[in-house]
Amino acid sequence: MKRTLTSERAAACCLNACLAHIEAARLQTLATDDPEGPHQLRVGLRQLRTALGLFRRAIDSPRTRALAEEAKWLGQEVGKTRDLEVLLHEIFAPALVNARNGPKPHPFLDKLRVSAGRERRNLKKLLRGSRVGRVLTGLRAFVTHRQWLLPDDILQTERLANPVGNLALRALRNRWIAAESRAKHLERLSDTERHDLRKELKKLRYSVEFLAPFYPAEPVAAFQKQLKPLQADLGAWNDAATAKRLVDSEFAQDLTDPGALAEVANVVEALLAKAAQSLSDAEKHWTRLKSLPKPWA
Repeated sequence: MKRTLTSERAAACCLNACLAHIEAARLQTLATDDPEGPHQLRVGLRQLRTALGLFRRAIDSPRTRALAEEAKWLGQEVGKTRDLEVLLHEIFAPALVNARNGPKPHPFLDKLRVSAGRERRNLKKLLRGSRVGRVLTGLRAFVTHRQWLLPDDILQTERLANPVGNLALRALRNRWIAAESRAKHLERLSDTERHDLRKELKKLRYSVEFLAPFYPAEPVAAFQKQLKPLQADLGAWNDAATAKRLVDSEFAQDLTDPGALAEVANVVEALLAKAAQSLSDAEKHWTRLKSLPKPWA
């Protein structure tokens, strides 16, 4: 695509892609119990919020901000299912089944399966409901009928017609500055600061993916390749923090099997050790990322 494409047209293309992603993931989540459904649904909603922010200068309006809030709400609801299914399928089940090494069910896994199943049923009910229907219908109408238009904003036409190359340069520079600011003293960040950095890097990644067609392929690929391990490092820390919060909550307090409690504690301890190494690696990966030529520079 040409960098002379208008910002409005580029925004519409990105938003339509987000809508298609979200609708496909919603159908997958309703039709199956595959963990990939909620995962892709949350990804699509995060991409949507990133796109609305990325093109804010061109399409900002009360309707734009309302859609962003609805996407945030739905993403949080999907996250309840997704987080439990990650803990169940990717973290605790593989480790605890191996720890037991026998047919006897693990009481912690039984509880986790029940909770994950309940959240999955709640999510399916939500996705069939009227509020989610209004969100998707509203997003489709927002793009189709250009509902970002503001009759009283006499300068909006100029912003919408501005070449996307100009908008992309400003947007990606701002995303990078935000990430760089949050990554200072990375190993000494608090849990909240690490979480904020992780979210900022997701916005950066999605922004680069949206705008990749407007930049040379080689520097974009190199940048994305180096960003991936950094996100994996922070993802390992997030997995450990989420698992620890679950085990420290009332969720595990009524387990009466001392052996089961010890096995769960061992899983969390191993995750925390891995997270500590990942945070050390993250500093190296961040240094390498900073040294790369930026595709938008």
